[in-house]
Amino acid sequence: MGNHALLADVDVAVILIFVAGLGTAWMVRGYNVQQCKIEAFAEKRKMQKELSKKRLAEMQKKLEAQKAASATSSTTKAKKAAPGTDHYGSIFAPTNLEGQVESDEKKMETPETPKNQYQSIFAPSNLEGQVESQE
Repeated sequence: MGNHALLADVDVAVILIFVAGLGTAWMVRGYNVQQCKIEAFAEKRKMQKELSKKRLAEMQKKLEAQKAASATSSTTKAKKAAPGTDHYGSIFAPTNLEGQVESDEKKMETPETPKNQYQSIFAPSNLEGQVESQE
């Protein structure tokens, strides 16, 4: 008797799965994928318009705040450094190296190079003054 009850439970489960599959197939036949795509696109477009309106309002607020700040500040002020770089000063100025331990007070002059300096770089005569070259 125990085997017979187990088979009946399996039969009922198989029938329920079959009916659920048929119901799903029946519902899917009326599902329109194109309509779903159109609705999703329309919803995305609506959200994008709302986002762009919000951004535009924020940009206008910032612009008005900048105009108000520039109107209240004096126009005769010296040019300000970029925001966030004011504490660096002029770290790349050439005069920063003067007075260093190994620096000379006088400026070193670079010798003027002739205009045709690199025209004969492969000439054999260039190797005559080398350490290992022997004539």
